[in-house]
Amino acid sequence: MVEVSGNVEKDNPFDLKPSYRTSKIRVYITATDDPYHEVRISEIGLLNDVLIRDVFYADRALEDGEYRYSVTAVDDYGFESPPSEEVKAMVGDVVSPSPPQNLVAAAAASQVSLDWSPNPEPDVAGYHVYRKAGNVWTKINAALIAGNACEDPNLPNGTYTYRVTALDHTGNESFPSNEASLRSLSSPPASGPPYRYRAGRGQGAGTLMGIYGFSCSRV
Repeated sequence: MVEVSGNVEKDNPFDLKPSYRTSKIRVYITATDDPYHEVRISEIGLLNDVLIRDVFYADRALEDGEYRYSVTAVDDYGFESPPSEEVKAMVGDVVSPSPPQNLVAAAAASQVSLDWSPNPEPDVAGYHVYRKAGNVWTKINAALIAGNACEDPNLPNGTYTYRVTALDHTGNESFPSNEASLRSLSSPPASGPPYRYRAGRGQGAGTLMGIYGFSCSRV
């Protein structure tokens, strides 16, 4: 017996386990907590178990990946055996590329340039680049990088760590490459030479001059 209570769902499925052979099913409405509404059954649908009569089965139209299967036996009364030992099956391309090698990083002011050795697998579609902030790795490329180099521009001063992964055309992603760390340093403006003041006509008038060609007037 299966009981459903305390809900306002329009559809209430009943999963009768174990399955059993029958040609009829009876549903009782015993009570309702709402005296102002009447509960009725408008439609009942039965979903039958479709048992496999053979000792083989073809699971078709699967996407690439790893699948696990087990089998049970069901008698005429619906009693089901414990499951068999689990088996695994690999479908399609489930092998990831090897990790990219020889990742190096170079900084030029606020920009970091990265390059690495191309992967040897012929089905490599591109690469993802990850940057570490604290203990979190964040992918910095919006689209897959087709080549084996990229740039990370406009960085504030700080130390940055990078790693790279390779992806094939199926979407399998490799383990990460070696990590490359370095410090990006935006050079502050150079301090100018001592200024000299050139007096002009009128009280309080003059110009502050520097050798870089800029001036400011004082009134």
